[in-house]
Amino acid sequence: MMMDWSPEFTFWIAQAFGLIGLCLGIISLQMKAPRHIIMADTSLAGAWVVNYALMGGVNGAIMCCVAIIRGLLVLITPKHLIVYAYLAIISAIWGFGSMHITHWVDILPCLGMSVFTTAFFWVKDRAVMVRIMMAGSLLWLGYAISVGTLFPILSILMNMTSNVIGMARYEGWFRSKTPTLQAAE
Repeated sequence: MMMDWSPEFTFWIAQAFGLIGLCLGIISLQMKAPRHIIMADTSLAGAWVVNYALMGGVNGAIMCCVAIIRGLLVLITPKHLIVYAYLAIISAIWGFGSMHITHWVDILPCLGMSVFTTAFFWVKDRAVMVRIMMAGSLLWLGYAISVGTLFPILSILMNMTSNVIGMARYEGWFRSKTPTLQAAE
C-alpha cells in the first residue's frame, strides 16, 4: 500500500534530504585532494537524488544517480581504461538525460554533469578543477532555482563562494597594502 503524502510533507522530506546534501557540501569544502573532492561529491549526489525526485526535478535526480556511478568509476577505474569509463558516463548522461527533457531547463543538469565529469576524469590540478566545477555549478544553480529546491541552491552558492575566496587567498588576487613601521635612521 502506498502512502498518501501531502504536498507539504513531501516538500519538507525533500528539504531534509537537501539539508543532508548541504552538510555533505560543507564537508566537501574542507577537502583539498581531487580524490577526496570526488568522494564528497559522490556522497552529496546521493542526498540530492531524493531531494530532486521529491521536488519533481526528474532530470536532476537522474543526473545525481549518474554522478554516484561516475564518482565510483573515477575512483576505481585503472588509468588504461579511463577513456572508456569517461565515454560510458557521457553516454549515460545524454542517453538518460535526453529521455526526460521536457523544457529547456531540463538540459542544464546534463550540461552540468558533462562539465563535472570532464573535470573529474581529466583534470588533476586542483585550481583548474575548481574553475571547471564552478562552470558546472552555474548550470546546476540554474536548474535548482527552476525546480525551487532550497538546500541545493544554498549548497551551490556556498560552494562557489568558498571556491572564489579560496582562489583569491591562495592565488594572491589581493596583496596587502598595509603600511609597515620602519626604524628611523
